[in-house]
Amino acid sequence: MNWSENINEAIDYIENNLTEKIDYNKAARISCCSLNKFQRLFLFVTDINVSEYVRRRRMTLAAEELMKSDIKIIDLALKYSYESPEAFTRAYQSFHGYPPSVTRKFGVYNKYGRLSIQIKIHGGDLSMKTEQNKEKKVIKGVCEIGWGFSANPYAGVITACMEALGEGRDCELAGVISGLGFAYTWYPGAPNDAIITDDNMIKRTFDALGYKVSIYRDSDTHNTAQSRTKEFYKNQIISSIDRGFPVLGFGFTNSYPFACAILGYENGADTLYLRSYWDDNVTIDEETGYQRTSEWYDCCYGIVVIEEKITPAIKGKELLRHCLKAAVEISEQKTTQFYDITVPYGLASYDTMIGVLEDDGFWEAGVFSDAYADDRQNDFYGEMDRSYTCVGLLLSGFYKNCFAAPWLKKHTDASEAGNLIREGCEYYSMLDWLITQMIRYKPEFHDCKFVDNPSELVKREVREYKIPFIKIVKQLDKTAVECFKRALELL
Repeated sequence: MNWSENINEAIDYIENNLTEKIDYNKAARISCCSLNKFQRLFLFVTDINVSEYVRRRRMTLAAEELMKSDIKIIDLALKYSYESPEAFTRAYQSFHGYPPSVTRKFGVYNKYGRLSIQIKIHGGDLSMKTEQNKEKKVIKGVCEIGWGFSANPYAGVITACMEALGEGRDCELAGVISGLGFAYTWYPGAPNDAIITDDNMIKRTFDALGYKVSIYRDSDTHNTAQSRTKEFYKNQIISSIDRGFPVLGFGFTNSYPFACAILGYENGADTLYLRSYWDDNVTIDEETGYQRTSEWYDCCYGIVVIEEKITPAIKGKELLRHCLKAAVEISEQKTTQFYDITVPYGLASYDTMIGVLEDDGFWEAGVFSDAYADDRQNDFYGEMDRSYTCVGLLLSGFYKNCFAAPWLKKHTDASEAGNLIREGCEYYSMLDWLITQMIRYKPEFHDCKFVDNPSELVKREVREYKIPFIKIVKQLDKTAVECFKRALELL
């Protein structure tokens, strides 16, 4: 008897005892190895822990029994080795995405089939195959992610994840609990996702919702010693979706690490179903409306795996305290890690922006070339604003306007702390208005389409008009956070 037959006999023992207490030592003896070796071998050939396999099979059999009989939940719980109906129901909903009552009424449930280990030889290439369901598996009913006053890539993705988890759909809340509504950063040529991939922001989001998460980072080149394989990501995604949990991904549809919500897989996760604002390299699935892609690994920058619900979502004053604390922490955080780049963060980002724009070396480096200015004519000025001098400020004003101020105003009372919070929100409104004026304002020489030295023209505009605006914006931001800090002490 070879080792694959031994493993299959151990699986037979497990299958025959799913309604009993399983002796894993006995399963290991049947497979002719130690318990530790059996567990490692099982994981290696099946990509799943033996205990997780048992859980999935029990939940599948329980669902089938719900469909075929009038068995009570308490009896199912006892039959499948759960200490209480509540514990069984939590495990059931975690795996199927629905409570037992929905399965019984509508017949919806997830099925995880019995495993069988085989060895096949193809042209001298020895490969192991685990027979299991390779069909399409999707968490359905998650709305589209947009960009506007109600959504942006990160907050929209968090909203999609909240919806998939049954936590409701509240984009303002997503933007504020994450700290996105208070965040700001800048460095020359910064892509506008620099502030949305900070690990503290991710942890802050899921702490507020009561979920434990694991964050796995990578680069799109996947050529470093720390790089994770495609199989690693596939296994993580399959495990999460099978439990009814979405996965927060970075990249997956284009070369930038923007966030997306991974909501399903097909063909062993070679093909993924997701919600993303970006639609590069994807097709639209007619059944779900989700984006569908098989070319995701080359632009995968990492994932956030939602492990389990560990506490109820925070509410009331505790939630307000969480949000104000985020505002204060972000303002005082001087740098953040943008993959392999350390970039200025919080209030420090304004000083960095001003310092760079006042440095002659920045302009002499040819960041704004005359040829580029001539080619783009008037569009050059808008491009300069968007990509180099204002990206942090633009995002800061946008996020505060969309998320922080409206949400905070709705959740404050007439107390001293509430008055301070509303005062801080007024500073945010002023900040947003000022940024708008800074972008729209044109000095008298701004309409020149062709000039002898366009780089000098932009340099003059930035130093005479933009930098003074930036200094005022920084002061408004700082004053707003001071209001929140004082309110936090009173709560």
